[in-house]
Amino acid sequence: MIKRFILLAIAVILFAPAAYADCTESQYYLSNDGSVLVVKLSCTGSAVDGSVADTDVDASAVSAGLKKTYQYMGFYLWEFWTVAGGTSPDAADVTITDALGGELYSEVGVITAAGTKAGTVSMPAKAVTSTLTVSVANQDTANATWDMYIKMVR
Repeated sequence: MIKRFILLAIAVILFAPAAYADCTESQYYLSNDGSVLVVKLSCTGSAVDGSVADTDVDASAVSAGLKKTYQYMGFYLWEFWTVAGGTSPDAADVTITDALGGELYSEVGVITAAGTKAGTVSMPAKAVTSTLTVSVANQDTANATWDMYIKMVR
């Protein structure tokens, strides 16, 4: 009886839909002189509850097209904006933190159900010195799609 219960539990875990979906990271734009970099995150909410796992904007995205020595040096978080996709997301919140947990950006309701919304980045701009982690909260629409753009300048 216990073996059947354990096998059933394993089957449920293996075949249950994922609680989180994700955001796929890519370089959207890099200026010829390497002074402007825009990283794009294309997101799809979970089929279960619309949530997305935290996403790291890692070294490969920030250094794409740049010499390795310029990986993060001198970049500042300058702009942030979102674009709603085909399945409208909820008005959701975004936080961007560095590897030490320091908050570089946070805004309530920056992800909108339709159109494009520019975020309000505090000035002076904050230096990007490590991997960034993007967290989304309060997005509950299953399979919602949206893009987020992080603009960094030096």
